[in-house]
Amino acid sequence: MSIERLLDQIQVRFDPQIARAVVSAFRAEPLAWHFLESTPDLEQWLAFASDDLSRWQPGVLALFSLGDSLHEQDLTNLEINLPAEIIDRVTNVFEMTRLTGLEPANLADAALLALHLREFRRREGSWKALSDDLLSGKGRLPVWKTAFAILPQLVPDFETAMDNLVSTLSSTHAEALGELIVHQVIVSQVDESTRYQIYRRRLQKAPVELQICTLRAMRPFEEDSLIKLLANSFLAQSQTPDGDSSKNTDQSEVEAFRQQAVLSQLAGQSAQASRAIDHAFNALNRQQAEILRDLAFELETSNPEEARKTWEEILRLQPDNTTYKKEYAEFLIANDDPDYGYELLQEIPDEATKALYALRYPAISATDPQGTQSLEKALEKKTLQTSTSRFSSESDNLKAARYAFENKKYQTASSQSP
Repeated sequence: MSIERLLDQIQVRFDPQIARAVVSAFRAEPLAWHFLESTPDLEQWLAFASDDLSRWQPGVLALFSLGDSLHEQDLTNLEINLPAEIIDRVTNVFEMTRLTGLEPANLADAALLALHLREFRRREGSWKALSDDLLSGKGRLPVWKTAFAILPQLVPDFETAMDNLVSTLSSTHAEALGELIVHQVIVSQVDESTRYQIYRRRLQKAPVELQICTLRAMRPFEEDSLIKLLANSFLAQSQTPDGDSSKNTDQSEVEAFRQQAVLSQLAGQSAQASRAIDHAFNALNRQQAEILRDLAFELETSNPEEARKTWEEILRLQPDNTTYKKEYAEFLIANDDPDYGYELLQEIPDEATKALYALRYPAISATDPQGTQSLEKALEKKTLQTSTSRFSSESDNLKAARYAFENKKYQTASSQSP
């Protein structure tokens, strides 16, 4: 019966649009709604709240549930001291939460946890160690969801507390933090435009994973149009030159493209999401090829047959990578398969490589007149790019000098001598 009385009084005191917002806010906070359903003090609450919309907040109701007239004070003034009895209750509930990791069973306990956060702010003078306090003992972020819905009624710098959580909590807490952010917004009785601004301000500098988790958490409560608009703003920010890209410096390229794909999908941009997925697969193939390349080098001397299989897999992953083709071609030539190695070299429009391999491997020179011509030209112009093959201890400079001497290019030979 109390709920019917409550709904009737809300409709009498506010116009329909505001009345819907008030009811929606209280329904969104289960502990607050349960209190309203079961409290014997509903008439006292109605008398106190009257038609003052600022009092029709789940946070104010939570303070009302504690008694002691706390709901009548402006507790955002941190100079106000709490009664000793309330401090004792705050301490007991917080310690029990640390020991058990259980969420508050009723609105009063949630209010006491919120008051713990107020006292933490008074004691510390800032929110710098907030995340450590929330997660101490067996503490979990979901335990604090209702407390954070109440907290704006208790501190003057609630947004600073939220900014601290966004900047300090690791990605392992992204899903829980996203749900906490959404919960706090939907119980705040603000219109859609204001909710959009709140989400955007809190998340514009957040890690992409937190942006994604928050957008997903919005789905049961917000319109698709709002979610898409917000996702598009995050995408636009990530693509601007002055965007804060430093937050992704420790991410793999694959993960960055995955996140871009998810954001694009949430933004309703399916084509862009598909492109990002393709980029993610390409990046994954590049990473796998890099790992396999190191393995191939290790196998070349101990197990040439396995090395060859590994090189084939590398080229399957990266068929257009000229560096891998050069390295595989040299492996083949050095391991008595010059024909296949020569075929790979033909796919590389690189005169310098052909000249170098013609110098290192006479078998190539015999079958590839173009390679020999490239070598002659490079020696004549002194543009041969020399180093040392991984299959020989003899330097390319020494080989070039020998080749020039044997072909009676004495001036070139002297210039190439080590």
